[in-house]
Amino acid sequence: MLGMWRSHADYQKFMIEQVNREFKRNPKSIKTFESAILKMYHLNLDNIKEDFIPRFSHTGKPSNQQPEIFRSLILMSHFKIASIDEWVAFSSATPLLCALVGVSAAEFPAASTHRDFMLRLWTTGRPNRLKIKISKPKGKHGKKKLPPKNPGIIKKLVDKALDGQTFKIIPERLYQAIFMKTSVIPSAKMGLLGDIRKLKISADGTCIISHASPYGHRTCSCKDSCTCKRRFSDPDAKFGWDSYHECWFYGHTAYLLSVHNPDLKLDLPIYMRFVEAQRFDGVSLIASLAHARYLYKDILHFGQLFFAI
Repeated sequence: MLGMWRSHADYQKFMIEQVNREFKRNPKSIKTFESAILKMYHLNLDNIKEDFIPRFSHTGKPSNQQPEIFRSLILMSHFKIASIDEWVAFSSATPLLCALVGVSAAEFPAASTHRDFMLRLWTTGRPNRLKIKISKPKGKHGKKKLPPKNPGIIKKLVDKALDGQTFKIIPERLYQAIFMKTSVIPSAKMGLLGDIRKLKISADGTCIISHASPYGHRTCSCKDSCTCKRRFSDPDAKFGWDSYHECWFYGHTAYLLSVHNPDLKLDLPIYMRFVEAQRFDGVSLIASLAHARYLYKDILHFGQLFFAI
C-alpha cells in the first residue's frame, strides 16, 4: 500500500538544510551540482500522489519512499548514468546526492526498489520475457517509411477519433500524467508554450535503438538451431525501418507531439508515447492526437484538430 508521501515543502526544508551543511564542508561541490540542486528544488511532486494510489493495494507493508525514488531516477537521468546498480552505488556514497533525493545514505532506496518502482509505473504489469526468436527483415526501403500493414487503418482510426474514442488504454499512461503535471502544466503557466488557445503542434517519430539482443538467450539445451522459446531482456522490442539512415534497427519508436512558441523560438514536447518500431507514423499520429486532446481537455485548447487531418 502507498505509505507516507512527504510534501514538497518538507522536502525543500530538508534539502536546504543538507545543502547548507555540505556547503560548509565543501563549497566547490555545490557549484558542481548547481543545476541538479535547482532542478530538484523546483520539482514539485505533491500533485502526482493521486495518480500513484491506484497502483498500490490497500493492504500490506506501506511503501514510504515513492517520491524519493522518483527524484532518484530523475537525477540518474540528469547525470546520464544508465545502470541502476551503478547509480545507487554512486549516489548512496555521495552525501549531496542523498540530500537531493531526500534521504540519508543509510535510507537510500536499493536498486531492486528502483526497478519495482519502474515496473509499477508501466500499467500492463510484468512483460512475458519468453518468446520465439525473430529474424531481421530482408529488403531495403530507402527514404520511404514502412507502409501500414492495413491500408484502411488510417480512415478507421480517424472515424473512431471523431466518434470520441480517446485511445487512453496504453501502458505508459501514468508516465504521461506525471509528465503533464510536473512539466507541461508548469511550462504553460510560465508562458513557455505561447498562447494555449492557438497551439502550434507538430508531430514526429524517432527511432529508439535497444541495446538488448534481438536473438534472445537460450533456455534449452538443444545443440542445433531450434524453435524453442528464448529469454529476452527487452521483450517488447521489434525490428523497424530507419528511413533517415536507411537501415533496419531493433528497438522502439518514440512518438512526440511538440508545441512551437514563435515568440521565444522554442519547441517543447507536450506528449510522448512508445510504440512498436514498425508502426506507421500515421497510425501513431491519430492515436496520439486523440489521447492528448483527452488528456489536456481542461488545460490546453487543441481546437478542431481532426477535421484538418
